[in-house]
Amino acid sequence: METAGSILEHLDQTRIHNLASGRYWKLLLHWEKPLIGSLRSGADGPEFFFSPEGRNDPEKELIADVLAFGNPDAKGVGPIKQHPQCAFPERFRYLKEQLHLNVIQKDCVDFKKWKAGFNPKSLTLVYAAPFFGSPASMFGHTFLRVDSNPRPGHFKKNDLLDYGISFEADTGINPGPAYAVKGLLGLYHGIFLQQPYYMKINNYVNMESRDLWEYELNLSDEQIDRMLNHTWEMGITYFNYYFFNKNCSYELLSLLEVANPEWRLKENFKLMTIPGDTIRALKKIPGAVRKVRLRPALTRILQEELKTLNDSEVERFYLVRNDHLKLSNKETIGTLDALLDWDKFRAMKELKAVYDPEQNIDKKLLVARATAGTANATRTSDKETEIFEIKEGDIPPEEGHGSSKFSIFAGAENSLSLGGFELRPVFQDILDPDEGYLSHSSLVIGRVRASYLFTSVNSGQNFFRLDDFTVADVVNLVALTRFQPKLSWRIGGGVFHPVDIECINCEGVKISAGGGLGFQVSDSNPEIFLYSLIDPHFEISNGFSNLYGNVSRFGVSLEDGVLIKLSSRVKSLLSFESFWYSAFSGSPSTYWSKSSAEISVAFLPIELRLTSEFFFLQNQSYWRVLTSFGWYY
Repeated sequence: METAGSILEHLDQTRIHNLASGRYWKLLLHWEKPLIGSLRSGADGPEFFFSPEGRNDPEKELIADVLAFGNPDAKGVGPIKQHPQCAFPERFRYLKEQLHLNVIQKDCVDFKKWKAGFNPKSLTLVYAAPFFGSPASMFGHTFLRVDSNPRPGHFKKNDLLDYGISFEADTGINPGPAYAVKGLLGLYHGIFLQQPYYMKINNYVNMESRDLWEYELNLSDEQIDRMLNHTWEMGITYFNYYFFNKNCSYELLSLLEVANPEWRLKENFKLMTIPGDTIRALKKIPGAVRKVRLRPALTRILQEELKTLNDSEVERFYLVRNDHLKLSNKETIGTLDALLDWDKFRAMKELKAVYDPEQNIDKKLLVARATAGTANATRTSDKETEIFEIKEGDIPPEEGHGSSKFSIFAGAENSLSLGGFELRPVFQDILDPDEGYLSHSSLVIGRVRASYLFTSVNSGQNFFRLDDFTVADVVNLVALTRFQPKLSWRIGGGVFHPVDIECINCEGVKISAGGGLGFQVSDSNPEIFLYSLIDPHFEISNGFSNLYGNVSRFGVSLEDGVLIKLSSRVKSLLSFESFWYSAFSGSPSTYWSKSSAEISVAFLPIELRLTSEFFFLQNQSYWRVLTSFGWYY
């Protein structure tokens, strides 16, 4: 065997240069070209590099790696202080194979034990649907599942025993109010984590009521092996975590590209990485996905279960579900099954507990189910773990509209003609098609809307106006039901044009937050949803000074609306909103209102939208009518 110092003497320098500039070596070191600056690695942990210049120079890092791998007494690397060969098994495998390194190979016991625990058969990319209970989950989430071979003596495998691999921000136990700010500025360390799949299901499917879409990938055993080798290497480093681009989905693409370097996935995401868009990018690669499956949320399973019961069975369910003392021999098998699933949901959601029938379900309920009779007596165990076939109405995320939209519009505002544009980087507004998104919701960030108004053809007084710059606008309308009595809510803020102060081109800043009630009047032909929201507003604008003597005002709005879904691609919204502003810091109290009607027709990726608005102000009233054409991308 050669010594570390003599290894380089026998290597072809041209070969070293070609390997260092090749795609696979750059993938292993996470080198990429940023929007600004030169080629560098996105990995931020210092132990990820053996050369002091390794983050910026692929060739110097390759040479340093060769020397480290050939040194039997090299300093230990990473949390458990492994020899470099063991800390970076995929780098070592690749360089040994490509350069025919003649070095003493270490017996990497820890790595071999870790890898053997997967017993891999295939690899699945999992998409968790959006969840509006957490800012970081509103766009959805992706992670990998390593599908294992059946255990010895078993013909079938249980997905619950597989392991999930995810990239997440290390936020600590209680990140507090600074969570969003740190995530936007990249102040968290992003790390790769490994968890049993049943824990993922408990978190997403059971506790947060999120559907999981599972995409089995078309990868060979060798490709999965390379990916696992590289996953082990990721335990040495961290990445600065950014919510909108270098996030959970972006870094997962790195693992997939190591598995199959022909999948050029990351180059699609320079400015922003939305989890659903990464699924679209993957599905565009011919043959990349073998099959798609849906694992529905526990609440969805339970609601479907209730639909199979008759009225008396449903009444018994609601009577007994929170008071098992009312349990009697009047419950049917269907009612008891629903009650068992409800206890499971309650344990997950309210007690924040991992489901354990011995601890979280009333023994009386289990006994009642066991003695309920023989008809359909074999209860399907763990219904939330079943894989449901995709049925009509189940639209996977990649089949929805693009998460960004650019629109142009034209119309009239009283006697003035106008035209303009709207750019919405992300994500969904309430009139966009629901397919692949959370219905009755809006999540808009960074939207810019501007108009050009024509006072007359030859007056020379035409002007540009910034109508709106939405920093964030989140609306979650949920139906108030007997099953889950929840409130609807809304929060948002940004730059706006105050329409009620007779200043045609004034701007201001506002923040608002509020809540209310929603009701599903009809769920088909057409779907009709009613809502009522109360929102406090705080606004600042120089345009207020002439009217109020100061630049700020505080008020409350009440909005009543009806959302009508005529088909999967045609939606309409009718609303009436009233605004009351109090006497604040010497400003007089004011009142005004607005009524609007909108209809959206989508021919993806194109959308046509018609809008009419009527403003009833204190001193005047005026109207605005617009036609807009949008393009989803």
